[in-house]
Amino acid sequence: MLQKLYVFFRKETVLSIAVILALLSMFWVRPDKAYFTYIDFRTLGLLFCLMAIVAGLKAVGVFDILAKKLLMGTSGTVGVIRLLVLLCFFLSMVITNDVALITFVPLALIIVHKLPKELAITGFLK
Repeated sequence: MLQKLYVFFRKETVLSIAVILALLSMFWVRPDKAYFTYIDFRTLGLLFCLMAIVAGLKAVGVFDILAKKLLMGTSGTVGVIRLLVLLCFFLSMVITNDVALITFVPLALIIVHKLPKELAITGFLK
C-alpha cells in the first residue's frame, strides 16, 4: 500500500502537493457553504474550451504543418531557440499570456520533436 502511494506521488507530484496544500489550507479557512463561490467556473470553462480547441488542432495536424513551415526558415540550434522564444514573445503581444502559452507549448513540443538528430539539444527530447 505504501509502495503504491509512493509510486503515485512520484508520478503525480504536482497533484499530490496541491492536494496536501489544499488540505492544510482548510485549517486557516474553515470549509463552509461559501466554498463553491470561491471557484470561478466561467474561467475554468473557458480554459477547458481553449484546451479542447488546441487538442483538436493538434489532432487534425495544424501544429505539424505549422512546425514544418517554421523549421524550414531556421538553421541550427540557435535559430530554433530564437524562433521559439520570439514566437512566444510576439504571440503574447497579440493575445493574452495564458492563451499564448496554452497554444505555444504543444507547438514547441512538436517543433522540438521534428528537429533533426544533429540539431537536437542533449536530453531535451526525452
